[in-house]
Amino acid sequence: MRLARAHKHRLLLKFVGRLFQAGQVGWPTGELPQAEVVWGPHVPTDKAEALDQAAKGYEAGLFSLETCVRVLADAGYPITDIAEEVRRIQSWAFAAAGQLADATGDTAVVRAFLNLPPGGPEIPSAPLG
Repeated sequence: MRLARAHKHRLLLKFVGRLFQAGQVGWPTGELPQAEVVWGPHVPTDKAEALDQAAKGYEAGLFSLETCVRVLADAGYPITDIAEEVRRIQSWAFAAAGQLADATGDTAVVRAFLNLPPGGPEIPSAPLG
């Protein structure tokens, strides 16, 4: 519904600017600068509710980790770089790394998932079975 009204919102702001120009309230005459209404994200305003929804959605397999971190950032948690935050979370995801090792049998993939440097020959591969 907001997309259908976007043009009307721009016209409303232009109308207000023209009224200020007509009243000579200190606005410069001539062409007005572009203005638009920007709506906030559709997330809960309560941080605890956003955290609860993100955690439940991730545990149920409905949301990706990136989506959950984005929801938390939009709710006001101090997350500046979503990709970096996901990388930090995955570096501590030892249970998921164990499942990845069981599924693939490849320690290089597991080390990449945990953001560890490539292993040398002194690190044996994980036994399967």
